[in-house]
Amino acid sequence: MVRRRPALIALAALLTAGHIGASAGAPAARPLRVCVLDTPVPPYFNLDAGHTGWSERLMLETGRSLGLRIEIRTEPVRRCLKMLEQGETDAIIAAPVAENLALMRFPMKADGVDRERRLVSVNLVWVKRRDSPTDWDGQAMTGLPPNAPRLKVIVRAGLGVGVNAVTDLGYEIEESGANIHSALRMLNAGRFDLLLGVQELVNVSLRDPALHQLVVMSRPLMRLDFYVAASRRLDPASMAHFERWWQLMGELRDHPSFNRD
Repeated sequence: MVRRRPALIALAALLTAGHIGASAGAPAARPLRVCVLDTPVPPYFNLDAGHTGWSERLMLETGRSLGLRIEIRTEPVRRCLKMLEQGETDAIIAAPVAENLALMRFPMKADGVDRERRLVSVNLVWVKRRDSPTDWDGQAMTGLPPNAPRLKVIVRAGLGVGVNAVTDLGYEIEESGANIHSALRMLNAGRFDLLLGVQELVNVSLRDPALHQLVVMSRPLMRLDFYVAASRRLDPASMAHFERWWQLMGELRDHPSFNRD
């Protein structure tokens, strides 16, 4: 007799249980199209159909259990935004900052965005050279000498919330289209004072012995929630599908079948 893993049995039961199960509501008439940044962010987005990331798996499996066909397309962040504006996609992965709240629909509750129905949360962390006295105390940089020039910070393109936060701190910023490893090499070479990046990506890149002079500061700049944010063009029937999908993603987001390889 073939034994099934208990975690998968429990997951199957959750996916088909009660009012959020596969029989809830009529199936979507067409696929729900989701535009995702075309840069892997493991372990959440691997952009590999043979080895899906945690968040990709969550979207696809919960959608399937609800009778929804989820199509994921990868594009640069500005292209995703343009596609949403023109009705070429139904959703993108976004944080609920003011400009996004005006352009997209997020899962809501009485007092604002419902973070229980988020897709994923990530830390944005500072990276510096080991010989730098600079440190982040959670509110401001410490260790800067008097009359020091403005800190130069490199940030990956697409991290708009992080860009805004760095700008508000008064630092000189450069958005780079380079991958995180290339950006860290620029920091290592002294072209910048700091890098701001997603913690998991930074940790993977810093395994490179050539970058041993770089270190992550102990406190992150911020923790960001990301959502499957829906187009404001969607009709009520499509939004009803989204509400059920958001609900199920929120309930199962931390299930071990999604959060492990």
